[in-house]
Formats: sequence, C-alpha cells, structure tokens
Amino acid sequence: MIKTSYFKFSWSFIVALAFILIFMPLVSASSFCDCDDLDDDVEWVSVGTVTAQWGKLGYIIVDEVEYKFRPDDFNDDLKSVLLSSQRAEGEVRSEFLFLEAADEDKWFHWDHDIKVVLTGITQAGDSTPSASFEIFKRGKPELEITFSSESDEVDGVSVAEDQYAPGEEKRVFLEVKNSGDAWVESVLINVDLNDFRLREKGEFEYFDKVMKKNIGCLEVGESKKLNFTVVAPKWDGRTSPYELNYAVNASAGGYDIKGAYYESESDDSMIFHCTDPELKVELELVTSQILEDGSSSSTINMTSWFSRSLDRKTSTWQSSDFEIWNAWETAFLRTNIYNIGLYDISNPVVSFSEIPRNLLINEVHESGDYGHITPEGQYYLGQRLIPIRQGEYTFQPVKVDVNFFGKDFSWKSDSQSLTVNGADVSLKKSLSQTGDDYTITLEVKNHGNRAAWVKVCDHVPEYVTYVGNSLEESLAGEKPLSEWDWSVTRQNSSLNFSVDGVLLAPGETFAFDYQVSSDESPDLPYATCEFRSIPNYEGELRSSFFVAGAEHQQHLDLSTGKWVNDTVSVPIPIVDPESELENDEDILHSTDDESELVSSEYSLGVEDADATPSFFSKILDSIGGTFEKIHKFVGSTFGKTLDSIASLFGVAENAAIDAVENYLYVVIIVIALAVFAIVSTLISK
Repeated sequence: MIKTSYFKFSWSFIVALAFILIFMPLVSASSFCDCDDLDDDVEWVSVGTVTAQWGKLGYIIVDEVEYKFRPDDFNDDLKSVLLSSQRAEGEVRSEFLFLEAADEDKWFHWDHDIKVVLTGITQAGDSTPSASFEIFKRGKPELEITFSSESDEVDGVSVAEDQYAPGEEKRVFLEVKNSGDAWVESVLINVDLNDFRLREKGEFEYFDKVMKKNIGCLEVGESKKLNFTVVAPKWDGRTSPYELNYAVNASAGGYDIKGAYYESESDDSMIFHCTDPELKVELELVTSQILEDGSSSSTINMTSWFSRSLDRKTSTWQSSDFEIWNAWETAFLRTNIYNIGLYDISNPVVSFSEIPRNLLINEVHESGDYGHITPEGQYYLGQRLIPIRQGEYTFQPVKVDVNFFGKDFSWKSDSQSLTVNGADVSLKKSLSQTGDDYTITLEVKNHGNRAAWVKVCDHVPEYVTYVGNSLEESLAGEKPLSEWDWSVTRQNSSLNFSVDGVLLAPGETFAFDYQVSSDESPDLPYATCEFRSIPNYEGELRSSFFVAGAEHQQHLDLSTGKWVNDTVSVPIPIVDPESELENDEDILHSTDDESELVSSEYSLGVEDADATPSFFSKILDSIGGTFEKIHKFVGSTFGKTLDSIASLFGVAENAAIDAVENYLYVVIIVIALAVFAIVSTLISK
C-alpha cells in the first residue's frame, strides 16, 4: 500500500510539473511592459475642453459618463481657481488649480481614469472671470487579429489564399496588433485549428488541439506576426466539396496599466473553401509532313494505298474490318482530356470532333476512361486518318460538360483544319437515243487542286453496231489531242477505244462520244479511266454499265479493293409517239423528239449492294417452272373438280418460292415433298 501510494504521488507530481513547464513560457518575465507606474506612465488621451464662468456649471460626457465643473473662486491676479467637480452622481470634490505653478498643481484626476488640466483664466467685459479646462481620459489598449495565407500550387493546380487542397499543407499567417491608445501586456493568443491537422506549430505551444502563445507587451501601434502550417482533411469522394469549408479561429487578450483585462472583440477566423474542378481539353492534328522548324504541317497529299482484310475489329471506332497499307501521307488526330484539378470527375458529357466525310479512320488508339478521370489522370484518343478525296477539312472543338455537385462546368479545345492536295477525277458514262441510234458520252473531270494525267478506255460489244467515224469526229476538235492520243482496235466483232495522254488541269473537263446502232436497248459494259498525279497518286475508275438500256451504278469497296454494284435503275423503254398512244396503259416512261439522257457519276462509298442475279434467284426460276408444269398437268387431267386442290397447290408454290428467297432450305424441302405427295395421290386415283 505504501509503495502504491508512493507511485501515485510520483505520477501526480510529474504531471503537475509537466503542466507547469509547458505553460511556463506563457507567464515569463518578458510578458510585462516596463512603464507601469500609474502616476507617471498613464497614457492620457484628450477628449475635449470645458469653459465655465464664475459660479456657473460646465459639462462634458466621457465614455457615457457626465462630468460637471463649477469655478467657485479666483485669486486677485486671476492665476488660480477653486474648482468644484462631480462625476455622475458621485461626491463633489474641490481642487485648487494654479495656472503658472508646477505641472502637478495644474491638474487632478479621478482614479487615473479622467484628468482635468487648467489651461486658462479669462475675464469678460463685466469683469466676470471664466476658467478653461482640457479633459483627458486614460488610454486603453485594443487588440486586433488578422489572418492571411498565401497562394499555392499543388500538383500544378493554383490554390488561392482562401482555398485549400484536400490532404495538402496550408501555411497560415496570424498578426496581432495593438490598435488602442495604451500599451497592453501579457498578451496571450489562442488558436483553434478545428478540423485541420497541425504540421508545423512555429512559435506556438500546442496542447489538446489548441495552440497558445504569450507575446508579452504590445506598445501602441505595435504588432506581432506568427505563422503555422496545417493539413486539410482528405476528401471522402462522396460529400460535396462545396459543403466542406474549414476554418481556423483565434482570440487574444492582455492587461493594461491598471490590471484591467482586454480581449479582442470577437474570435477572428479565416475560412478556407474548396477549389473548382478543372479539365484541360486538347485537340491536336499531326501529319506526316514536317516543316523546317520541326513542327507538323496541316497539309498532306493524296497517295495510293491498298487494303487488307482483318480477322476481327481492332476497335469499336473502326467502321470496317480491314487495314490500309502503303498510305505514305496520313494525318493523326489526337484528343486529350486531362484532369488538372484536385477532384475526381465522373460522368462528363464529351462531344468528340466528328470526322469529316472522305476521311477514313484507319487506326484507333485509346487509353483511359473519360467516364471517370482521377486527379492527374488522362483520357487519350488517337485516330489515324487517310484521305480518300482532295479537299479542305475542319475538325470542330472537343467539348466536355460536367455537373460537379450541382455546379455546371464546360471546357473545350481549339479546332483544327487539314488541307489535302491532289487530283480528284470522276468518270461519267451516259446513254441517250436519237432515232434508231444510241449516243454514248464519256466525261472525265478533275475536281481536285492538282493536275492529273488520264487514259480513258471503252468497249463496244459485238451485239451492237458501231457507227463508223463517230469517235473520230467527236475527237476532231479536241486539244491537245493528236492521232497518237487515241486508238480504235477491232477484236472479232467488237471494238476497243482508248484516249490516252490527256492532262487535266484542276477544274478541267474532257468529254467525247460515239454512236452505236441496235434493234433494242443495248447492254453496254463500263468504261475505265486510269489516272496519275504527282506525287505518288494513281488509280483506276469505272463508270456505270447498262443492261437493256438501264443504268447500273457501281462503287469501289475499300475493304476488298473490288468494284461492286451500287444501284439498279428501272429500264426506261424508248418508244415512238404513235405506239405511245396505242399502248398508254403499258408505258412506264416515254420520250418525245428530243434525246433522253441517263447519266451517273463515279462515287467512292462503302456500301454492300450488288445487282447481279443471285444463286437463289436462279433456283427460283427452275422451281417456279417445275411447279407451273405440275399445276397445268393436274388441271388438265382432273378438270374443275380439283380447282380447290389446285388453289391449295398454288398457295404451296408461292410459300415455297418465298422460303427460297429467304434462304429457308428446310421449309422448301418440306413443302416440295408435301406437294409431290398430294399430286402423286391424285394421279394414282
């Protein structure tokens, strides 16, 4: 028991000693001011003057207290006065004051609070004397606290003086100033950090989340500056940062010459707010053309390339399953979204720059997730673009809109432009009729901004008759053609035409025609046009072809490099005016004496349409014919008694044909077997 009591005493003593040691600096000798004598060191402040005639009262109010003064008597030479005075409703006191005596005889005071000094004695015209007095009050200290901070840069983010960065340091400055009229001593500052965590206390003493500092004596107008460093709480990722405001509070107090305690009027504080979210959106265009200064040019040239099929898509942005090879001049469009703020950004609305027509996305590279970007995070989208036609292309700015805890923000990039130089050649083949003859017109035009060399070839099939010299007559007036620029070659009963060595300047058109004779609307193959342009750009075009006078357009499939049918036009019958009147109900379209023209222009598009009769269409013809023969046989053999069965037979036939058209093989077989079974049964009866 004695041992236990000893340890209890020891620990209590140690705690008490530690407490004394901690707060000993707060009451050190340097806390007091040197001039502390009430008789000599009071700092008086003038508050006004009072003049009163002999036997009359003079008044003054100081700090809401009324003071009364009455001169009761003067000496003969008017050098002194007997003054009666009263403070509020207190006792009346009388004092002799001397105008030319020592200083201490010129004045008196009330408890070192009010000082009355005789300043003069005058005499009116009627010889009535008056005394003048200057009234002073004891000066009092007044403490003011001012907080400040400094702008920081945290991870590249500007944090203003009154802002904080979650989980990061913030240096705070505190200034205590005596703005009163008298000194104050033993000034103690208390700082409450609230939710902040202390990193560096500076000159403060820190205990139980409160910092204290005794700054001692402050003379009139003197101030003391201190600083400390705190750490803001980390963000929980859920609470709105606009609801998370953190503050530091401070108070200060000290004693005046009479031992009265003065404290700052109210706790001063500084409130720190969050920063706003911040994104940086960039749209950059890089080409294979490098300028002398090392920067990338915004201009490229058309070049030739070929495609190769892929086993699978490399990206959801890829529109077709192929890749392009040997495209020497390309552009690379880069979209970067950086989170340069201090908070996670979720669910932004991103408006990407739309890729213009005639620019093909060949490669796509993507990293990050723009749906959620963490601080210092990045989303990247790279698209390699290959032009398929000359022109001027504009990429609109990338825009990002975010609603961040109820506040809307928007960022966008600059726009970009791309110039593609090169030839842009089109080939058009048209067919028109004049009387019994047909005119075939071939037109080649360069829509681009670079010249192109072209060679046009066409073929006249053996089942139509070429009108002699019609090509030669069409080319006779063309420049700069000469005899070696064109040729006509006969192959069995067909002809091959070629016009070679034509240089088309930008915007220039070259056209020629020839005539053929045919008893009916002719079938005509497509014409071809080879072209070359500088540098490294060449290719071959195909025009439309005609079947029974109807135009069939075609386009180049970029994924395979093959030409495929695009559209099929309804045949346009060309009839005489007399037959038009006789067969008005059967006419689809008619012409008058003027020529009717069917034309098309070559186009590059990625579509999958083919007008060639399919394998299943041929099957339909044979199956339909077989059903027709069986139908007639049953009808002639059994007469009208089997009309209903025949009707059923027709329905079965139509269903079978529809099934074939939709490639339903199993349904075809079942229907065919059922029909043949019915027919066999009827015949056997």
